[in-house]
Parts: sequence; C-alpha cells; structure tokens
Amino acid sequence: MKKNIARKVLSASFLLSTVLTPILGAASPAQAATRHCRNVTIKVENESGEEIKITDLDYYDLDAWGDWRSEPIGSHRVNDGDTWEKTRRLEKVKGQETRIRLDYKLRDDNGWGYTRHIESDTAVCNHGDTYTVTVPAH
Repeated sequence: MKKNIARKVLSASFLLSTVLTPILGAASPAQAATRHCRNVTIKVENESGEEIKITDLDYYDLDAWGDWRSEPIGSHRVNDGDTWEKTRRLEKVKGQETRIRLDYKLRDDNGWGYTRHIESDTAVCNHGDTYTVTVPAH
C-alpha cells in the first residue's frame, strides 16, 4: 500500500516537472535569470519638429500572454533633433520577439498635451541589442 502511494507521488511530481512546467512557463531562479535580455539600449530619436516629454516606456512580453512590461524611467525632455537613450535589462524576453512602446507628450497652449504612443519594430531580443523609436514630425 505504501509503495503504491509513493509511486503515485513520484509519478505526479515527474509529470509536473517534465510536462506541465514547460507549458506553464515556470522556471527556477537560475533559469529565469538567463531569460533576461541584458544591456539593451533604447534610443528615442525626436524628429517631431518640437520638444517632447517622454513619460513611460514599456516592452512586449509575448510569453506573458501578450502583456506589456513596464520599464520605469521617469520623465525626460528631448529637444527636436536630439536622441535620448538608456541601457536597461529587459526581463524574461531573451531570445524572444519583443518591441518597445513609448509614451510621450508634445507641448500645446496649455503646457504638455495628451499622451501619444509609438512603438519600435519587433525583433528578437539578445544581449547588447538596440531598439530605436523615432518620434515623427507632427
């Protein structure tokens, strides 16, 4: 009787570790650390014709059911014709397709206007890659 219970427990843990874990995406801390895309440079080229204010930056994680992951950056003003860049570690997207989404504002008569969104092209993320977002003329 005890052998049957032990065998069932071992079978269940084997099933969980070999079949369900890859499906559910669970990873050990060591595996999760290797899935980070390190030293990724994010460039924002301002070709809008005026100063912009960057307010948020996100990146797309296809494995997380298509969720956007936030990358805290604070807010930054970028003059027309200038480039702002930041090097970051993008978690859990190494070797996967991702893209950058930028939220920014333009000045209007009342200060900073409404939030606008723009995305980079989609590319497989590897260590040291660069994603460029170009804010077009308005």
